[in-house]
Amino acid sequence: MINNITEIINKKANKKELTDQEIDFFVNNLHKNIKKYQVSAMLMAIKINGLNDRELITYHNAILNSGKILDLDENRFDKHSTGGLGDKVSIILAPILEAMGIKFWKLSGRGLGFTGGTIDKLESIKKFNTDYSLKAILKKDNANHNLIIGQSKNLIPADKYTYSIRDTSGSVDSTELIAASVMSKKIAMGAKNILIDLKVGSGAFFKTLNQAEKLGKKLRLIGEKSNRNIYIIYTNMNEPLGKSIGNSIEVKEAISFLKNEYKDEKLEKIISKIAIEFYIKKNNVSLKEAQEKYDHILKKHKGYDAFLNILQNQKVKIKDFNEDKIFLPKHSYRIIANKSGYFKFKNLEDLGYFLIEIKAGRKNDHDSIYSHAGVDFFVKNGDFINKGDLLAKIYSKERLTEEQIRRFENTYFLTDKKVEIEEIILKEEKW
Repeated sequence: MINNITEIINKKANKKELTDQEIDFFVNNLHKNIKKYQVSAMLMAIKINGLNDRELITYHNAILNSGKILDLDENRFDKHSTGGLGDKVSIILAPILEAMGIKFWKLSGRGLGFTGGTIDKLESIKKFNTDYSLKAILKKDNANHNLIIGQSKNLIPADKYTYSIRDTSGSVDSTELIAASVMSKKIAMGAKNILIDLKVGSGAFFKTLNQAEKLGKKLRLIGEKSNRNIYIIYTNMNEPLGKSIGNSIEVKEAISFLKNEYKDEKLEKIISKIAIEFYIKKNNVSLKEAQEKYDHILKKHKGYDAFLNILQNQKVKIKDFNEDKIFLPKHSYRIIANKSGYFKFKNLEDLGYFLIEIKAGRKNDHDSIYSHAGVDFFVKNGDFINKGDLLAKIYSKERLTEEQIRRFENTYFLTDKKVEIEEIILKEEKW
């Protein structure tokens, strides 16, 4: 057995298989004898050369067992998205599920790579608390409400540590590292039924369905080894989900959705899919009955009522809560079509990095976010646009330069040819 981190890094860098003991040594010494640059080097070696199934299970278990694990009942549900632009699904889903009587305790992260993070979005709400200890999670008042929280010291601390290093060291898009990170969060929180929303396209870490399916197999492998029920949907990320991208601007859009004031067809399709599949799984009812339940929740604004309950439970004073003050950007810029044609996003990854540039995300783990930075789009792929139409509004803290605006305009194009309207759900693998 090698217990020298440099030798372990070299071994994986040279495409050699690691023993269980070597993997355990790496994970168990993250905060002890291993330097941050060595962790970064090890993660990059794993990204480049991968882990076989045995190595992956060992690595996942080591990450999982670095902290406490909740052991909850069989009717616990969770979901995870692999990230994309405008993905505010969890913020909308948690209160809808609470209104449907489905327990959903979600451990979420901050922005990763060019995509936003649920915790960053929720923390744009004044005094919204995402920092919970295991003891606090299990308190009776929390047990009655769905939760969306960040990673605490006693819940998978090894994943929290490596997550931030992956974000700023170029090792985000690793199948094995993603699989271990995702499943350790789900299992640590006690979920027995887990739905994975695997994003595919220019705004996702995986550009093709084939690449995403490789991750799907790894996630299912870990889930089944851990006696979890796994459902996987592969969804399209060749355009933003919803109309808003940012932090507080996405919370604003989520509130409009819950109040039934605004409906984005593709966003609604994903949320209804997850909520309905969870309701069927929990209550063993028909699709028709589950759909009727979901429709009733939205129509009666019960999801919004549950959202306010969740806010209050997570330390927001409802009497001081004013949704009109959630999103108050300093500067805004109107982007106008300079010709007529069919609209199409060119590369959402470039758009994601533009958003980081205006401080809607981080370049490194010490950067601060301007919660009001973001973009509203008023067009979708395939829409016909007339010259002079409003395409988007950009919101920022600092005045944008001409170069930044040109960079934004290079993330889409207008064409004379009709643009294919793509389905949002590409494939699903059921329980």
